[in-house]
Amino acid sequence: MTETEPNADAGPGESGPPRRPIIQPVSPAALTACVVMGLVGGWSLHRVADATWGYAPAVSWSQVLAPYVAAGFLGVLAWVTWGQLQPGGSRSRWWSPGRRSGHARLDFQRSVNRLVLARACALVGALLAGGYFGFAMSWLFISGDYALTHAIRAAVTGLGGTVMTLSALMLQRACRVRSGDEST
Repeated sequence: MTETEPNADAGPGESGPPRRPIIQPVSPAALTACVVMGLVGGWSLHRVADATWGYAPAVSWSQVLAPYVAAGFLGVLAWVTWGQLQPGGSRSRWWSPGRRSGHARLDFQRSVNRLVLARACALVGALLAGGYFGFAMSWLFISGDYALTHAIRAAVTGLGGTVMTLSALMLQRACRVRSGDEST
């Protein structure tokens, strides 16, 4: 997950300047594992709850809206971060975030914090998407009064988890800096 840059200036027993850690992007394998665990968990939740309590939990509208709110927050943060880390090409545009007078560039610690937030939200979004899609699929072949309602709400929430994951990946991409740029 975290590696350190090789210190080219220091020889084999010498200590040079401190090395900055390199945080790798979220791997597709980790996202896939979260989706699969969510699918199994969402499918199982319906079966286990129905066998244990006699009914499955309902998906409320607040559960439906929460991933979309998180995705909106992450999308805005990605846009602002991208504007703060980009080199001078878009500085003169009025809509470019962080380029008006008085706005400072993003410092290293905040950039790392946003990158860690992006990684965590991408994994949680993938887990949510898989879980709610699994829960929605568990309702597909059940005939009942509220089966279609539960399936639709769970599928819309799963789509929200997917949007949250994509927004987090956009934030992760916005945190990238060029290898020669040591100012951030």
